[in-house]
Amino acid sequence: MLSMLPPALGNAHLLLLHLPIGLMVAAVLLEIWTWRDAAARPLVEKLLAVNAVAALLTAGAGLVLAAQGDYPEEALNWHRWAGVACALVATLAWWLRARKGLTAGRVGLVALVVATVLAGHLGSVLTHGPGLFSRSAWTSDPGAGDAAWAGVGEVHAVIAKHCVECHGPTKQKGRLRLDTVAAAVRGGRAGAALVPGEAEAGELWRRITLPRAHRDAMPPGEREGVSSAERAELVAWINGLGR
Repeated sequence: MLSMLPPALGNAHLLLLHLPIGLMVAAVLLEIWTWRDAAARPLVEKLLAVNAVAALLTAGAGLVLAAQGDYPEEALNWHRWAGVACALVATLAWWLRARKGLTAGRVGLVALVVATVLAGHLGSVLTHGPGLFSRSAWTSDPGAGDAAWAGVGEVHAVIAKHCVECHGPTKQKGRLRLDTVAAAVRGGRAGAALVPGEAEAGELWRRITLPRAHRDAMPPGEREGVSSAERAELVAWINGLGR
């Protein structure tokens, strides 16, 4: 059902997600200020009310995007339900502040901070891969991929054009990197992307030859598919590996 909604609704998640984060930060800073100036307390309640609406809209758009996008299932599930929980906690934080008083409201605000940080972290893992905050993610040589593919000619161009945006140094969907030959052979969650000497045995070949409407087809969505000429370059090169 959600996958049938206009893609623009799902894409709105990418625009909306920063709004509840900013509102949460503003509410925390204003709450700290109220320790000196109690007159600002009503503004905290108003910020939490706006934040609750923003969080609900963000979560709703995120559910649409999750149904339409191509993301690793496990990471997607964690982020999806963390986002829904964050929206519910945001609503609870406003209700506690408005109905249960200052102390309960502050407890709700703390819970909101925890929920927002958790949902945001899981979102970054979903988008950029689990290695985002590892040391290697920050020290990768941006030219390493080019060096590894040097001499491969047209194959390098095909991989760079269709694959590296989602499977490179900064983002590894499905825990897969394709910016180096070794990483492609090592593969990701679905197995080896390249099997030297056996093009049809690798995930890369299977996915680029699937019908474009198939959920596992790569590149995903409405992106340009790998052409017949590009496939021919790939299969010839893969079958020649290790010989």
